[in-house]
Order: sequence, then C-alpha cells, then structure tokens
Amino acid sequence: MPPTSVPPTSVPLVVGVSPVTTRDLILPRSDAALLDAIETSLPIDRNAASIAVVHLETGASATVNGDRIAVPASLYKVGVLVEAFRQIEAGLLRLDETLRLLPIDWAPGAGILQGRIGTQVTITDALRLMIGISDNTAAHAIVRRIGVDRVNANNQRLGLSNTRYYIDDRPDTTTAADMARLLSLLATGRLAGVEATGQMLDLLQQVQPAAWLPRGVPPTIAVAHKSGQLDAVRNDAGIVFGPTGRYVVVVLTDNRPNAMKGENAIVQVARSVHAYFAAGG
Repeated sequence: MPPTSVPPTSVPLVVGVSPVTTRDLILPRSDAALLDAIETSLPIDRNAASIAVVHLETGASATVNGDRIAVPASLYKVGVLVEAFRQIEAGLLRLDETLRLLPIDWAPGAGILQGRIGTQVTITDALRLMIGISDNTAAHAIVRRIGVDRVNANNQRLGLSNTRYYIDDRPDTTTAADMARLLSLLATGRLAGVEATGQMLDLLQQVQPAAWLPRGVPPTIAVAHKSGQLDAVRNDAGIVFGPTGRYVVVVLTDNRPNAMKGENAIVQVARSVHAYFAAGG
C-alpha cells in the first residue's frame, strides 16, 4: 500500500476548491497518443463507454465521451464518503459514532446488513462496508445520518456539475469527467487534511468483489477505486499509484445486452493506460 501522505502535484490548482469547470482540472494537457491508446484498446463501441484519464504528475489526459451523462451505479458512494469525512473534520460526525439500522435503510443488492435491521453499526464499519463490499444498506444509513442534500451540495461545491444522487425513484447521474475531478481532488489532498485523505484512500484500497481496474494493472500496483454495476452498467473509477506517479482512470460502460464486454472494456482500458504511462507517456 502506498504511503497515505499526499505529495504535491504538477496539475494546476486553483485557490481553495472553487467550482471551476471539470475541464479546468482534468484536461491540463490533452494527449493525442494517450487517447489513441485508449480507443485502440476499447473492445466495445465507443458510444457504449465514457472514459476520463489524467496523470496527476505530468498532466497528460484524455477523454472519450467524458461529459456525457451516465448512470453512476455505486460510484455515488465516493461522494458519500467524501461528505462523511468533510463532516468528520468539521466535528459534525465521529468515526466511533453508532448508527441504529432502521427499516428505511434496508436496500436490496450488495451487502450484508440487510438482515441486521434494528442492530447498531459504527460509522467506521458502515463506511468500510459501503466501499469494500458496496453495502447498499450501509450507504443508506450513512446518507440518512449526513443528509442527501449535503452530499449533493458538496458535489456541486467541488465542481461536479452533472453529478446528482437521489433517495427517491429519480435516476442518479454523473459523468466520467466529474468522477475524474473528484478523484483528482482526493488524490492531491484538496478535499481534506492529510489524516482524513489517508483514511479515504485506505478505504478505497480495500479488495472489492468487482475489481476491474486492478485487474488491468500488475498486482504490485496499488489502486484506490470504487466499482459499480446496475443492469448492464459496469463502472470503475480509481486512483492508480503507478511507476511514473499517480493517475486517475474512470471507465463507465453500458454495453447492452452484453455487460461482460463492459467489464472487459474496463480491464483493457486500465491495461493500455498503465502500459502507456509506464513507458513514459
């Protein structure tokens, strides 16, 4: 695991965390050769994918449909994680605080807490389960505690203009560019102090059941990431601690009717990007 301290980056920063456009952060140096490597490796139609890549040391970047609205699936949990730690640093939330799981927290799908309604869980454990195994009930309980409006407000404050999370039947939204911005801000220490940043990166480095980005890089390379799936949607977004420095990769796919090809697309893009940067690109 890489050190949790956050080294400086050569990517241009703005004072504070201002709501500048995503493009201002993730496209400091558009790299045509990187884009070609990505598109050449893509095993599905480019219209079924949204991709954003940025090297945080050199500024080299590329996108494919980067600003197109997409279904985030469980990637929304990264924004929940960030808002939770913002509140922890502000003294509004404690990691050792306990949450009683309520019936309204119950959610189908991934997780182990669906059968534990009525019991208590610490914020630490809920965050660990929300990220590590994508526990949906844990996520609902945390959002109930910290407030969905605050999660969305923080996303907007950070410049994620196309990212919305809803607790009703409205579809959640994001873009590859928005997710790349959020992870770039996290990786460069602009979301929280050193300790909280390290804790978030540690949580995102847990081994996850759907680990498509890590499968595309050598096993010795650390990846702090979050994957998500819903119907035919397969997504993965992460920070790769590569041999030439840290870089962000976001691949969102909706390859109907063959979702497995979307999974393979994430692996292949991760592999080609790693090879490109490892070769000095």
